[in-house]
Amino acid sequence: MGKTTFTCPLSKLTRFTKRRIISRCLFQVLLKIVVYYDRDGAIGFVSRIVKEHLDRNWDKLYAPQVEAENFETWI
Repeated sequence: MGKTTFTCPLSKLTRFTKRRIISRCLFQVLLKIVVYYDRDGAIGFVSRIVKEHLDRNWDKLYAPQVEAENFETWI
């Protein structure tokens, strides 16, 4: 099966859409560079980012939300 390319005249795109496309392309390039440098897959790299975020922010951001969800007595 051949690769399909999407072409769209840039004049019809809004400034926001153009920035979004450029940002997505830059993110993909950055992810490929990091994966190559790190010698791991993209899933492993993103998993480490998520783990670090949760380790750093669990107590102040997420623990109160989990406690509130598990709270059964309101009065």
